[in-house]
Amino acid sequence: MLPSFFPIPWLGMNIIVDDQDPSIIYKPAWSTTGSDGNPRGDPQEFNRTTSHGVRSGSTASFTFTGTQITIFGTLFGSDTAFLQFTINGTQQPAAYPESADPPFHRAVWDSGPLPHGQHALVMEDTTPATSNFFFDYMIYKTDVRGPSQTGFVDDNESAVSFSSRWSSENTFEFMQHMSRWTEVAGQSVTVQYNFLEGDQLSLYGAVALTDPATLALNAPLSASVSIDDGPPVDLPPQNAPAAQQIQYNQKLYTSPALAAGSHTFNFTYHSGTSLWVDYYLVEQGSDNGDGGSSSSFNDLPLPVQTSAAMNLSGNPTPTQSSTSFPSISTQPQSPPNHRSNSAAVAGGVIASFLLLSMFAAILWLRRRNIQRNNRRRAVPLDVEAATVAPQFPLSKSALAARRGPVAQMEELETNDAGPQLMVSAARLSTDELVQILRSRNVAITGEEQPPGYPPTERGTRGT
Repeated sequence: MLPSFFPIPWLGMNIIVDDQDPSIIYKPAWSTTGSDGNPRGDPQEFNRTTSHGVRSGSTASFTFTGTQITIFGTLFGSDTAFLQFTINGTQQPAAYPESADPPFHRAVWDSGPLPHGQHALVMEDTTPATSNFFFDYMIYKTDVRGPSQTGFVDDNESAVSFSSRWSSENTFEFMQHMSRWTEVAGQSVTVQYNFLEGDQLSLYGAVALTDPATLALNAPLSASVSIDDGPPVDLPPQNAPAAQQIQYNQKLYTSPALAAGSHTFNFTYHSGTSLWVDYYLVEQGSDNGDGGSSSSFNDLPLPVQTSAAMNLSGNPTPTQSSTSFPSISTQPQSPPNHRSNSAAVAGGVIASFLLLSMFAAILWLRRRNIQRNNRRRAVPLDVEAATVAPQFPLSKSALAARRGPVAQMEELETNDAGPQLMVSAARLSTDELVQILRSRNVAITGEEQPPGYPPTERGTRGT
């Protein structure tokens, strides 16, 4: 089991992951709100949020690339909390006894050194009854930070250096159970960090009145910051709270977006309310750095913490404290609902597609019916051109007669030369019959006479 005070002595880059981060997978869903509907969490906890397992066997899974990871939470209750941590398939059970005081920022489990690479962590709350463990955040060490990751720099890390007249406060309420403060004009603190393109640095600390007997300290905070030895810029003034009261996790400053590379910040205290330094966050920003007025969940008004035994001597003595809550609504604003707009667009696209499909189907069916009717339509046959004309070369008078009623066709007669088309002799003149017979090499003697025509309604034609 790790001690309650667990500063991170890591070298390299620390990434902090809040319990509300979407990269953490909860099964089943953990409780994140209290009975009043507000986020579950106290002012001392990171982002004022925590997650609580709803029943025994609740798990939280997280995958990261790094060399070490530590889980932080709050232990509060009269029963022992039972947790089980599985890293890369290896289980490590742990038990935490009851705690009279709520030890915030408790390092409940640490993986120890890991080979550099991707690792899978599963945290399971196996407490049989209601668990007194509230998951707050995790910090892991890595060599390379991505744009979507939040860098964490605590006030006790080697990247942060203080001048001589700073005091320390070691209590459960601060990140890593430690914070620094000064009320001596001219005292400074320097932090250096390797930034990605577009990164912003934010300073978080408490706002507290350490000595109510000193009237000068009742004035708002007056401090400035210089980036890379540039001209100093004033921090936003922070009004002094009532005597012996502390406001935790206050964003005191946010830088503008910076170019990639190493940058150095130098904060200097001038006068008024004490300057407190708890931790720094480095993350991608919107380039609206204006000394701390950028939008953040931590910018909301916080409940005021009343310290019963504030240790101002610099001795690391954890103290118990009570909390008083002013009448402040901390209900987060509901995000805008885009579902209705998305549904309207999707419905329009689907309706257009169906309409075009129906139109194409109608055109196809109409074209198919036209083609089918064309195939069924009869093709007229020119009998004279196709059959009669090649067999019987007729005279001009016969052709002229064809323009009237079509010649009567008889059935086909078959002989040695093949089927022959027969034309009724009643329709041909004697000269035409003689011409036809001669074309077939039929000799006609004087004794032979062409066949006569049968009587007609008009009488006998010729002799």
